[in-house]
Amino acid sequence: MSSTKLKNAAEQWLHEHGDTIEFFDRVLPFECVPEDEENPKEWACEFGQEADGAIGYRLQPVESETGECGVALIFGKGHSWEGIRLMVEGVYETEEEALRSIDAWSYRI
Repeated sequence: MSSTKLKNAAEQWLHEHGDTIEFFDRVLPFECVPEDEENPKEWACEFGQEADGAIGYRLQPVESETGECGVALIFGKGHSWEGIRLMVEGVYETEEEALRSIDAWSYRI
């Protein structure tokens, strides 16, 4: 989906709320799980919160100035002591679509 107007609305939301944004959900990219792990999803859920590659995410409803609506997928990468990099990964029609995009490359932890 990710029209330019919706992407701009998501970037504007991030600009306005970036100092106070909180991430309650995280993902761990597949490549951050040890290759020899027998049950990688279980390992990710058990140890992934502390892994260096873990990424915070937030699903944020957005609306463009023309009334077009979507769900922005916002990532927070890094650690508080080094600075967290915020970015809009994309804008999707539904939360389910955004979560499917996450599931294609990572485990939700």
